[in-house]
Amino acid sequence: MEGKAHPTAIAQLSQGEILPPRQGPQPNHLQPYRCAGKAGFWFGHDSAAIERSFLPLQAPLLKTVKRGIGIAWFSRAMGKTLPSLQDWGTALQDWSVRLQSLQYCEQNAGFRRLCELTGRPIRTARKIDQIADLDAFAAQVSGLRGVLTISNTTAHMAGALGIPCVVVLDNGIVTTWPYTSVKTPFYPKTRLIRRRDDSWLIALQKGREMLMSMINKQNIAVS
Repeated sequence: MEGKAHPTAIAQLSQGEILPPRQGPQPNHLQPYRCAGKAGFWFGHDSAAIERSFLPLQAPLLKTVKRGIGIAWFSRAMGKTLPSLQDWGTALQDWSVRLQSLQYCEQNAGFRRLCELTGRPIRTARKIDQIADLDAFAAQVSGLRGVLTISNTTAHMAGALGIPCVVVLDNGIVTTWPYTSVKTPFYPKTRLIRRRDDSWLIALQKGREMLMSMINKQNIAVS
Protein backbone atom coordinates (compact mmCIF):
# COMPACT_ATOMS: atom_id res chain seq x y z
CA MET A 1 0.00 0.00 0.00
CA GLU A 2 2.71 2.46 0.98
CA GLY A 3 4.55 1.99 -2.32
CA LYS A 4 1.41 2.64 -4.35
CA ALA A 5 0.41 5.63 -2.24
CA HIS A 6 3.86 7.23 -2.54
CA PRO A 7 5.15 6.84 -6.11
CA THR A 8 7.68 9.66 -5.73
CA ALA A 9 9.34 8.57 -2.50
CA ILE A 10 13.03 9.44 -2.82
CA ALA A 11 16.10 7.31 -2.17
CA GLN A 12 18.71 9.18 -0.17
CA LEU A 13 20.78 8.90 3.01
CA SER A 14 21.31 11.74 5.46
CA GLN A 15 24.14 13.17 3.37
CA GLY A 16 22.25 12.78 0.13
CA GLU A 17 24.34 9.77 -0.85
CA ILE A 18 23.23 6.25 -1.65
CA LEU A 19 25.27 3.41 -0.22
CA PRO A 20 27.10 1.66 -3.07
CA PRO A 21 26.12 -1.89 -4.01
CA ARG A 22 27.48 -4.61 -1.79
CA GLN A 23 30.67 -6.18 -3.11
CA GLY A 24 31.84 -9.13 -1.05
CA PRO A 25 31.71 -9.45 2.77
CA GLN A 26 31.11 -6.20 4.65
CA PRO A 27 32.66 -5.23 8.01
CA ASN A 28 30.20 -5.53 10.86
CA HIS A 29 30.27 -1.79 11.55
CA LEU A 30 28.88 -1.11 8.07
CA GLN A 31 25.81 -3.34 8.43
CA PRO A 32 23.58 -0.72 10.15
CA TYR A 33 24.38 1.75 7.37
CA ARG A 34 23.61 -0.91 4.78
CA CYS A 35 20.17 -1.38 6.40
CA ALA A 36 19.67 2.39 6.55
CA GLY A 37 20.52 2.59 2.86
CA LYS A 38 17.85 0.05 2.02
CA ALA A 39 15.26 1.90 4.14
CA GLY A 40 16.24 5.17 2.49
CA PHE A 41 15.92 3.60 -0.94
CA TRP A 42 12.33 2.50 -0.33
CA PHE A 43 10.98 5.23 1.92
CA GLY A 44 13.20 8.34 1.73
CA HIS A 45 14.20 10.65 4.56
CA ASP A 46 12.36 13.89 3.78
CA SER A 47 9.04 13.79 5.65
CA ALA A 48 7.62 16.86 3.94
CA ALA A 49 8.45 15.51 0.47
CA ILE A 50 6.91 12.14 1.31
CA GLU A 51 3.72 13.76 2.57
CA ARG A 52 3.46 15.99 -0.50
CA SER A 53 3.81 12.96 -2.75
CA PHE A 54 0.87 11.13 -1.17
CA LEU A 55 -1.73 9.86 -3.62
CA PRO A 56 -4.67 8.07 -1.97
CA LEU A 57 -5.60 4.66 -3.27
CA GLN A 58 -8.88 4.47 -5.15
CA ALA A 59 -11.31 1.90 -3.79
CA PRO A 60 -14.03 0.25 -5.88
CA LEU A 61 -16.87 2.70 -6.44
CA LEU A 62 -19.66 2.82 -3.88
CA LYS A 63 -23.34 3.43 -4.59
CA THR A 64 -23.90 5.10 -1.21
CA VAL A 65 -22.72 8.38 0.33
CA LYS A 66 -20.04 8.45 2.99
CA ARG A 67 -21.45 8.08 6.48
CA GLY A 68 -20.53 6.93 9.96
CA ILE A 69 -17.36 6.00 11.84
CA GLY A 70 -15.49 2.72 11.54
CA ILE A 71 -14.00 1.00 14.58
CA ALA A 72 -11.56 -1.88 15.12
CA TRP A 73 -10.94 -2.88 18.73
CA PHE A 74 -8.93 -6.09 18.59
CA SER A 75 -5.54 -7.24 17.31
CA ARG A 76 -3.83 -10.62 17.11
CA ALA A 77 -0.38 -9.02 17.11
CA MET A 78 1.91 -10.74 19.60
CA GLY A 79 2.84 -8.68 22.65
CA LYS A 80 0.32 -5.96 21.92
CA THR A 81 -1.56 -4.52 24.89
CA LEU A 82 -5.22 -3.75 24.17
CA PRO A 83 -8.07 -1.79 25.76
CA SER A 84 -10.76 -3.98 27.28
CA LEU A 85 -14.20 -4.37 25.72
CA GLN A 86 -15.52 -2.46 28.73
CA ASP A 87 -13.26 0.47 27.89
CA TRP A 88 -14.48 0.46 24.29
CA GLY A 89 -18.11 0.11 25.34
CA THR A 90 -17.90 3.09 27.68
CA ALA A 91 -16.02 5.21 25.13
CA LEU A 92 -18.67 4.55 22.46
CA GLN A 93 -21.84 4.81 24.54
CA ASP A 94 -22.62 8.50 24.04
CA TRP A 95 -21.02 8.97 20.62
CA SER A 96 -23.89 10.17 18.44
CA VAL A 97 -22.62 8.74 15.16
CA ARG A 98 -23.32 5.58 13.17
CA LEU A 99 -20.78 2.91 14.08
CA GLN A 100 -19.43 0.38 11.58
CA SER A 101 -17.30 -2.57 12.63
CA LEU A 102 -14.13 -2.95 10.59
CA GLN A 103 -12.83 -5.72 12.81
CA TYR A 104 -11.43 -8.89 11.26
CA CYS A 105 -12.73 -12.08 12.93
CA GLU A 106 -15.23 -9.83 14.67
CA GLN A 107 -17.32 -12.56 16.30
CA ASN A 108 -14.25 -14.09 17.95
CA ALA A 109 -13.15 -10.56 18.90
CA GLY A 110 -16.25 -10.08 21.07
CA PHE A 111 -18.58 -8.19 18.72
CA ARG A 112 -21.79 -9.21 20.51
CA ARG A 113 -20.37 -8.36 23.92
CA LEU A 114 -19.19 -4.98 22.64
CA CYS A 115 -22.69 -4.21 21.34
CA GLU A 116 -24.10 -5.10 24.76
CA LEU A 117 -21.60 -2.89 26.59
CA THR A 118 -22.13 -0.02 24.18
CA GLY A 119 -25.89 -0.28 24.46
CA ARG A 120 -26.41 0.75 20.86
CA PRO A 121 -26.33 -0.77 17.37
CA ILE A 122 -22.99 -1.40 15.64
CA ARG A 123 -23.15 -2.41 12.01
CA THR A 124 -21.48 -5.78 11.50
CA ALA A 125 -18.63 -6.36 9.06
CA ARG A 126 -19.04 -10.14 8.83
CA LYS A 127 -19.95 -10.16 5.14
CA ILE A 128 -16.46 -8.85 4.33
CA ASP A 129 -13.22 -10.74 4.88
CA GLN A 130 -10.74 -7.98 5.71
CA ILE A 131 -7.79 -10.30 5.19
CA ALA A 132 -8.77 -12.17 2.01
CA ASP A 133 -10.82 -9.56 0.11
CA LEU A 134 -8.93 -6.27 0.15
CA ASP A 135 -11.10 -4.72 -2.58
CA ALA A 136 -14.26 -5.21 -0.53
CA PHE A 137 -12.48 -4.02 2.62
CA ALA A 138 -11.21 -0.91 0.81
CA ALA A 139 -14.72 -0.14 -0.45
CA GLN A 140 -16.09 -0.51 3.06
CA VAL A 141 -13.51 1.81 4.62
CA SER A 142 -13.78 4.39 1.85
CA GLY A 143 -17.51 4.67 2.58
CA LEU A 144 -16.84 6.06 6.06
CA ARG A 145 -16.18 9.55 7.40
CA GLY A 146 -13.42 8.40 9.72
CA VAL A 147 -11.85 5.48 11.57
CA LEU A 148 -10.89 4.87 15.22
CA THR A 149 -8.72 1.79 15.62
CA ILE A 150 -6.10 -0.12 17.55
CA SER A 151 -5.67 -2.55 14.64
CA ASN A 152 -2.84 -1.93 12.19
CA THR A 153 -4.76 -3.77 9.46
CA THR A 154 -7.51 -1.16 9.58
CA ALA A 155 -5.15 1.75 10.17
CA HIS A 156 -3.05 1.05 7.07
CA MET A 157 -6.12 0.64 4.88
CA ALA A 158 -7.68 3.91 6.08
CA GLY A 159 -4.34 5.69 5.81
CA ALA A 160 -3.69 4.52 2.25
CA LEU A 161 -7.20 5.57 1.21
CA GLY A 162 -6.81 9.02 2.75
CA ILE A 163 -9.67 8.51 5.23
CA PRO A 164 -9.28 10.44 8.53
CA CYS A 165 -8.01 7.90 11.03
CA VAL A 166 -6.83 7.89 14.65
CA VAL A 167 -4.72 4.97 15.88
CA VAL A 168 -4.75 4.42 19.66
CA LEU A 169 -1.44 2.96 20.87
CA ASP A 170 0.10 1.73 24.09
CA ASN A 171 3.47 3.08 25.26
CA GLY A 172 5.77 0.40 23.89
CA ILE A 173 8.14 1.12 21.02
CA VAL A 174 7.06 -0.59 17.80
CA THR A 175 8.44 -0.27 14.29
CA THR A 176 4.99 0.22 12.77
CA TRP A 177 4.52 3.84 13.85
CA PRO A 178 6.71 6.81 14.84
CA TYR A 179 7.35 6.85 18.59
CA THR A 180 7.76 10.58 19.20
CA SER A 181 5.26 12.01 16.74
CA VAL A 182 1.48 12.10 16.40
CA LYS A 183 1.81 11.90 12.62
CA THR A 184 3.30 9.68 9.94
CA PRO A 185 4.25 11.26 6.60
CA PHE A 186 3.10 8.18 4.71
CA TYR A 187 -0.52 8.80 5.72
CA PRO A 188 -1.25 12.56 5.97
CA LYS A 189 -4.76 12.01 7.39
CA THR A 190 -3.71 9.58 10.12
CA ARG A 191 -2.97 10.62 13.70
CA LEU A 192 -1.51 8.65 16.60
CA ILE A 193 -2.65 8.72 20.23
CA ARG A 194 -0.43 7.07 22.84
CA ARG A 195 -1.84 6.07 26.21
CA ARG A 196 1.06 7.53 28.20
CA ASP A 197 -0.07 7.82 31.85
CA ASP A 198 -3.78 7.76 30.99
CA SER A 199 -6.17 4.86 31.35
CA TRP A 200 -7.22 3.09 28.17
CA LEU A 201 -10.66 4.69 28.49
CA ILE A 202 -9.23 8.20 28.52
CA ALA A 203 -6.92 7.35 25.60
CA LEU A 204 -9.90 6.13 23.57
CA GLN A 205 -11.89 9.24 24.45
CA LYS A 206 -8.98 11.44 23.38
CA GLY A 207 -8.75 9.50 20.13
CA ARG A 208 -12.44 10.00 19.53
CA GLU A 209 -12.15 13.75 20.14
CA MET A 210 -9.15 14.02 17.84
CA LEU A 211 -10.94 12.14 15.07
CA MET A 212 -14.01 14.37 15.30
CA SER A 213 -11.77 17.45 15.21
CA MET A 214 -10.09 16.19 12.02
CA ILE A 215 -13.47 15.47 10.42
CA ASN A 216 -14.95 18.83 11.44
CA LYS A 217 -11.98 20.72 9.99
CA GLN A 218 -12.76 19.12 6.65
CA ASN A 219 -16.45 20.01 6.97
CA ILE A 220 -17.38 16.34 6.69
CA ALA A 221 -20.89 15.64 7.99
CA VAL A 222 -21.04 12.52 10.18
CA SER A 223 -24.34 10.66 10.24
